[in-house]
Amino acid sequence: MRKLVHILILLFIITRGIFAEDIRVEASLDTVKYIIGDWIPVTIEAVHPPEVEVYPPQITENLGELAVIKWEVLEPEIHKRETLEKWLLTIAAYDTGNFTIPPLEIGYRAPDDSIISLAQTDSLKVYIATSGGDTLSEIHDIKPPIGLAREFADYLPYIIIALILIAIAAAGYWMWCRRRFEPVQEEGETPAEIQIEPYQLAMRRMTELEAKKLWERGFVKEYYSEVTEIVREYLRGEFEIPALEMTTYELIESLISDRLVPVEDAKQLFEPADLVKFAKFTPGADECKEAVNDAYKIIRKARYIKITRQPAVSVE
Repeated sequence: MRKLVHILILLFIITRGIFAEDIRVEASLDTVKYIIGDWIPVTIEAVHPPEVEVYPPQITENLGELAVIKWEVLEPEIHKRETLEKWLLTIAAYDTGNFTIPPLEIGYRAPDDSIISLAQTDSLKVYIATSGGDTLSEIHDIKPPIGLAREFADYLPYIIIALILIAIAAAGYWMWCRRRFEPVQEEGETPAEIQIEPYQLAMRRMTELEAKKLWERGFVKEYYSEVTEIVREYLRGEFEIPALEMTTYELIESLISDRLVPVEDAKQLFEPADLVKFAKFTPGADECKEAVNDAYKIIRKARYIKITRQPAVSVE
């Protein structure tokens, strides 16, 4: 019996080690020098096996001495053997000198593992200069006087007339091309609206929801209503099921029958939300935070299921 226990423990440690080696996180900058007040984009990436759950870093209003401007969730790249999660963190500095972007912690959990492990990015260095640059760093020769174009005023009226004629000709040509190649619209038809993919729309709304900080300000019921509405609208748009009109029981039964999302994930989000909305249940801070994590988990797993069910496209 002891031998069996030792073997199971050893397999557990080896399995965790394998998944830890497969998870790679990285933070990167476009350049290491910016001007004071510039928006500095920091790209954060996590490469992991598809079956591993990844949790984005917790971002506050400040990152060390740098101010956080915004936080965006980018479209992941899902492949058969690995998934690339990407986020964009925009920061700014309002002083000059050298600054350090501290390491960011990304959580992940391997299959059948109740423990959330952490992977950490490397710290980054960035230099912030004044708007005019470092004028005293080098001594330069005095530049000679710039010669003035004395005859420019004589040509100015002709230049203006030429520009006006070019603009009129370009506008006329553009209108002619538009009328020639514009498809004929039948009576009663309306131009097609720009469609945003359900996954991108859901991720954008989740980011906006977190930025509102509803439950932190005491709007717990509104917080749960919005997070469940985002998930329901995503399921409706991605799988064409009437999720907004269904009760929680009906929705979970539909997810089970169609095998769209693991039932436990759906119950963890929707059942506490019903208690908050209809039974005046007051959840704690940990439960409010977990609601967002559950919503992200449902959306990502549903997205993965949708992609894997699509027929593979051969690339020659």
